[in-house]
Amino acid sequence: MSVTPPTRRRGRPAKFSAEDVIRSALAAGIGSFTQSDVALELGVTVQSVYRRFPTRKLLLEACIDRALESVPPADSLDPAPGTWEEIIGTCADQWWALCLRYPGFTTVVTNYDGTLERFLDPAFNSYTGGLIDLGWSRPQVRFAMSQIESAAARVAHYLSQAVPQDEDALEDASRQMRQATDFIVKGLSLSRPEWLL
Repeated sequence: MSVTPPTRRRGRPAKFSAEDVIRSALAAGIGSFTQSDVALELGVTVQSVYRRFPTRKLLLEACIDRALESVPPADSLDPAPGTWEEIIGTCADQWWALCLRYPGFTTVVTNYDGTLERFLDPAFNSYTGGLIDLGWSRPQVRFAMSQIESAAARVAHYLSQAVPQDEDALEDASRQMRQATDFIVKGLSLSRPEWLL
C-alpha cells in the first residue's frame, strides 16, 4: 500500500493577520467596505481575506467589536457622570464620538439584523448600569439609548451630506447633537417610556 504525499499549496502564504484585515476594513469604511477593498489595501487576494473571515458579516462583527472597544467605561471619565442627566449626556457624547471615529457606524447599527443590545453590551454597560442603579428599568434604559442612537444617526447623516465637508459642518453637526441630547434629557425628565420591542 503506497501513501501519496499531500500536494503542497502553490505560492507563499499571505503574511497578514486578522487584525490587519479589521484595520483595513475600518479604514475603507465600517458601513461600506467590501472584501475586495480590503484585499486591495493589503495587497493580497480576495481568497486570502476570505480565509481569515469567510463572510462579510463575520468581518463586520469584528469591526463592530473593535469600534465598540473605543468607548471608555463611564467610571474612567473625569469627572465620571453621576446623575442620570449626566449619564445620558455622556452616553450621547460617546455615541457621537463613535460616529465621528467610524463614519457609517450609525448605518451599520440601523441596518443590523439583531437587537440594539448588540451595540450596548458590553461597551455601554457602565452607562446603562448607572441608569439602572439610579432606579431606571431596563425597558426605560433601552428607550433612552434608542433615542440617543437615533439622534446620532440623523446628525451623522446630515454631516455626511454637508457640502463642503469642513470644520464648519462638523461644528454645526456637533452643536445639533448637543441640542438633540438636551431635548432628549428634557423629554426624559417628564416621562420615561418603556421600550419593550
